[in-house]
Amino acid sequence: MRGRVERQASRLEADGRRIVTDVVVAVSSAWKGSPGARVTVTVPGGVVGDVGMWVSAAPRLANGEEVVLFLYRRGGGWRVNGLALGTFRVDGDRAEPDVDEADQLAAPTRAGEARIARTSLAELERRVRAAR
Repeated sequence: MRGRVERQASRLEADGRRIVTDVVVAVSSAWKGSPGARVTVTVPGGVVGDVGMWVSAAPRLANGEEVVLFLYRRGGGWRVNGLALGTFRVDGDRAEPDVDEADQLAAPTRAGEARIARTSLAELERRVRAAR
């Protein structure tokens, strides 16, 4: 789905052991499925009071930012599939993968594989809509 981050708030999970951040995203287009006009996406990490929790590879989303997110349902809510790897920032007509938060190995890419790279927004949408 493509959308704009509206607001976010961090909280302790019900067990009181982990901090998560609920991010409200206004959906501008759903490339697969029917998420609705707004979704609340829960990402690991955040700050509650004077306690913070940082999770490697978790997406870092900013209010007002336009993004493409690959989501899945979990426990009645939405999560980002692949954490930061399932997050693309929209910059004009381009989609930039959120690889700053993802540790990537320097190993060569095998035949038939492609590295995550900046791509046109139209091409990314075409690929998602064509996927089964």
